[in-house]
Amino acid sequence: MKRINDTDGNLVEVVAELRVETEKAYQILCGTVLCWIPKSLVEQMDIRPDNKSYDMVFPEWLAEEKGLI
Repeated sequence: MKRINDTDGNLVEVVAELRVETEKAYQILCGTVLCWIPKSLVEQMDIRPDNKSYDMVFPEWLAEEKGLI
């Protein structure tokens, strides 16, 4: 997890495996934490070179709420 300072507030970048994608959310596995992240709150999502996981950027408060940090 990496903190990113942004004009809209603090963001974090996490590395996670994408498990399920719906119209409105992603289910991700980050370490041992399995959770849902609303697509509307994801600022950026890039696949990593291993083609198995993603770098995801979203608000720090959401990462705290989901137990990712």
